[in-house]
Amino acid sequence: MGVTGIETIEVIKGIVENTNPKLIIAIDSLASRSIERISKSIQISDTGIVPGGGVQNTQKTLNKESLNVPVIAVRNPNSN
Repeated sequence: MGVTGIETIEVIKGIVENTNPKLIIAIDSLASRSIERISKSIQISDTGIVPGGGVQNTQKTLNKESLNVPVIAVRNPNSN
């Protein structure tokens, strides 16, 4: 969003509408204050991702309700 001004969900919606996927796998940037913590553990869920949520720049949620497609999220649960 910082480069284009377009929210992530709008980009993903366009892709979904044109390709009709059965599933979306959304991978969080896995940001962490400590490099030692990155990839020590990961969390996989079907609840989606909130882009920018980890840095208090919350955007619209990427989930089944917003995209009409199941969304599998992969993220670092220890990002602080």
